[in-house]
Amino acid sequence: MLDGTGRLRGLALLTFLVIAAVWIEGQGIHLAANAIGDVYPAGAERDAFYATPGGDLDHWLDEVLSHWLWHIAWVALSFLMLALATGQPASGDRSESRAVSTLAGAISGVVFFFVTTEGETWPLGIVASLVLLAWATSERLRGSRHPIVVFMVVSVAVTLLGYAIWAVRFGWPLAEPCSVIGC
Repeated sequence: MLDGTGRLRGLALLTFLVIAAVWIEGQGIHLAANAIGDVYPAGAERDAFYATPGGDLDHWLDEVLSHWLWHIAWVALSFLMLALATGQPASGDRSESRAVSTLAGAISGVVFFFVTTEGETWPLGIVASLVLLAWATSERLRGSRHPIVVFMVVSVAVTLLGYAIWAVRFGWPLAEPCSVIGC
């Protein structure tokens, strides 16, 4: 998708590669730390592990560092996508392109809402979504129909709507979905 802007070269390409490395690092830490904790069966044995310094470190790697790295990379990628789409004409302004961008944005918004709420990185998600919404909406108001701009408006609007509904339904600060629905 970024390559389709025709602007993914030089500094933009290097920026994308750094973002991808941070995303991969966050995911890798998350999966590895989850695997360590999952060695112990749920219950007293796992609780005993998490009461140790090693368990505390595993929890921090799994639930704090990995989530923040991954979600910071997600936000950075969103900013890069919008930067590359800004000022660019839509390639083949077709209603199918807008429909796909709208659907993909809605799916992305729901996913980002859930991962940032479950990962307790919703403060980042709220701030980034507000900034991205302002930027993408200003692009739309200037007449941009670029698929990435459409995607971003829908994605961040859905994310913010999710936060608002969740806060009204379950209170503030935002509760982790698994603590509410029992994952």
